[in-house]
Amino acid sequence: MRAALTCSECDSFYSNENRKPKCLQCGHTICSVCASHLIHRSIIGCPKCTEPTRASSVKDLQDNFELLRMLGRLKDVPEASREKTPPLVSPHGSKCSEQGISPTHFCTKCEQWICKACGDADHWSRRHCEVIPVRKALEQMKSKCEADERQASSNLSAALQEISSYQVILLSCINVMRAAHESFGMEETHARDTLDKGKPKLETLKKAVAGFPKDGDPKEALATMRNVKDQCSDIEAWCSTLINNMKFLDDFRKISKTLLTLTAYVHASSDSGKPPPLARITTADGPRYARLIAEDGRVHAYSAQSLSPECGARAIPMESVKALIDSSSALLFLDLFWGGRMQGRVYIRLTGDTVRGRLFQSLCLGDLGHTHKNGGFHRIWWRGDEGSTLGRGLRPYERGPGSYSLRQRGAAGGGRFASPHLQRTRGRPGAKEGTEEAAFGIVEHGLDVVAGAVGQGNVRDIRIADCGVVIQST
Repeated sequence: MRAALTCSECDSFYSNENRKPKCLQCGHTICSVCASHLIHRSIIGCPKCTEPTRASSVKDLQDNFELLRMLGRLKDVPEASREKTPPLVSPHGSKCSEQGISPTHFCTKCEQWICKACGDADHWSRRHCEVIPVRKALEQMKSKCEADERQASSNLSAALQEISSYQVILLSCINVMRAAHESFGMEETHARDTLDKGKPKLETLKKAVAGFPKDGDPKEALATMRNVKDQCSDIEAWCSTLINNMKFLDDFRKISKTLLTLTAYVHASSDSGKPPPLARITTADGPRYARLIAEDGRVHAYSAQSLSPECGARAIPMESVKALIDSSSALLFLDLFWGGRMQGRVYIRLTGDTVRGRLFQSLCLGDLGHTHKNGGFHRIWWRGDEGSTLGRGLRPYERGPGSYSLRQRGAAGGGRFASPHLQRTRGRPGAKEGTEEAAFGIVEHGLDVVAGAVGQGNVRDIRIADCGVVIQST
């Protein structure tokens, strides 16, 4: 009786719901679950005799009504009779493999390798369980492994192709840079020789003008004037030739910025563990170093400080880094700290090549020894419709009262912040405070940080944790 009510393929009991008995053309019967697994290209091969049966889906197969009637009669057995049938007991608790029992089936839902007895007791009666023979489970697993291998191999091949192209470009760049290094060296030597020739011309011209006769001798005056004129003509022609030879100036500046940016980013992303590059400057107190860090697609040159470079760190002369900064539009940054934590960064764009702007840039970079780093603010005040002013005292460079300020124009009403201007505020004895002011910079990003600083009760709590200059490649 039991053999008649179980599928010959999976040994599972037939049911009127999820395991209906299905007839094949050869006369054998299998359950609907096994039939669905055996369909391949609208053909089902009988697991017993291998005779094919045409069916595009399980619904195309006829139910075995005789077995269904037997299942129906079992449902009509009185409850008292059913209780006399002892319940199935799982001999291994579905942990057959752990107990050294060779499994015969695999439950795809529970992901357990089980023997037939444990399957009958623990899984056949569960609707959500799907039990298949070990052979079928291994076939499915093999197919899954092969599919995963094909996908991983395809992804890896594509990645290797990209890395190969990357390596070829890097090698090309290295070879071009080697050739460029020689050419650029020759060009730099030529420029240095030109400077050595040009400086004496300037001195000779000055001496000629200084030697103009003071006694009013017309002949000597005329000779001196002709000499000066000839020298001026020679200098004009010489300068014209120089200008033509400097046509690649902007290209060299762009190349240097790009190389510096790439160097910083390669160091940041490399697995070699090499430290980031530094900018080195020699002072009376010894060498100082500015960290060159790649952030947000740009190189940030932090304020120079006395430190011991890490092993393998590449130090670039500070003058080479400063040559890449356009003082008329340099982008500077201040990291503000208060309330026990870092509040954010303020980016300031200089709006012209001025003495005050260059001084502020040097104090951010620290290349002159003094720096804004670890400094504080001495006052924040409001001026009605003019908005707020954020002042930073620079006493080491001042002869009397003075400050650099972030002055916000048109900020009254609603607490909204326009772009504050960086300006120089200098008081004079007997004059009103701030009567001499000249804006030379504008806040480009970080207005929310400025707003928070303006709202602080005690300005002495605000500190400049760090500062520096941004090297932009474009």
